[in-house]
Amino acid sequence: MRALLLWTSVVGSSGFLQPPVSGPSQRQTPPTELRGLPQSSPFKGVPDSETPGALREELQPLVDLATRPRRNRRNQVFRSLMQETVVRPSNLLQPLFIHADDSAVPIGTMPGMSRLSVKATVDEVAELKSRGVKNVILFPKIDDSLKSNYADECWNPDGLVPTCVKAIKDAHPDVMVYTDIALDPYSSKGHDGVVDEASGRILNDETVAVLCAQVGERW
Repeated sequence: MRALLLWTSVVGSSGFLQPPVSGPSQRQTPPTELRGLPQSSPFKGVPDSETPGALREELQPLVDLATRPRRNRRNQVFRSLMQETVVRPSNLLQPLFIHADDSAVPIGTMPGMSRLSVKATVDEVAELKSRGVKNVILFPKIDDSLKSNYADECWNPDGLVPTCVKAIKDAHPDVMVYTDIALDPYSSKGHDGVVDEASGRILNDETVAVLCAQVGERW
């Protein structure tokens, strides 16, 4: 509905369609009759049941054009003039998947992506920086032996993520490194929170305390 109304207003301002009015009482005679033109529906081929009645009444073509001009899209100069959003490499944030192993391991569910060692991650950051990408976010795969219900490994200052962040910043201090504040990589239950063993429910207060510890605030 909103898209159709916007379309009506924009095209109407170009003189092709009558702009919408607030109610049928304000227009007793359709504009096509005033101009001596035959009335036709802009919803040709669309069943009446799928066309909003109010919009069918409002949208009365003034001219039956075979094509409609699209001046703003004619060439690159026009498109550049009207363009509101420009995406550059500096606007991108590259996810990097890391693990404690020395070799890269392809991620089966993500073709073209691999879990990288800390050293390989630093090398990958260098490649990204050469292409203008200076923002990366780390997603770790933690060894099962380090997982627990309270995700204790997440606040280990010598853990995988802090070690990788330090290595990246030592080699590339101008790169921004983001980390995922979450417990599921460290949880033996696979949840993003501490689980009550008896009820199986997430313990909210305990989870918040652990998340605070992960970012350096001990409870």
